[in-house]
Amino acid sequence: MQLEISGPKLKLALEALVTRAEEHGGVEAYVEALSIKSALFRDALAGELSLKKFRTLCAHMSTVRRRIGVEIREAHAMRYFFPKELEYMLSKVGFKMIALTRFLSVTEAPREEDWNVAVVARAEEHGAR
Repeated sequence: MQLEISGPKLKLALEALVTRAEEHGGVEAYVEALSIKSALFRDALAGELSLKKFRTLCAHMSTVRRRIGVEIREAHAMRYFFPKELEYMLSKVGFKMIALTRFLSVTEAPREEDWNVAVVARAEEHGAR
């Protein structure tokens, strides 16, 4: 197998990356996500690597997740939250939902098939509950 890192193949790879990144907020959002992931790894590897930190890191490495997924048993339950439930829970702790968008987007509403969302909430003044 030969890796070509210049010419037409590189141009096609970069164009594909830009196109796929547009579906998720553009190259800027992609770079920001990589920055966040980098910080996660830097923080986790700064001290002693516990089993919990190791499992967290593995969950953020797709190639590792595929290979050792059978060895790691996740113990948390996954749950779908309806927008009204999120709004209600925020209100119970003194917040008002300002926006609910697709993850890494500031304008797109979440779709039914999305696994992640972003919530912007504002703390209500005391007594506003």
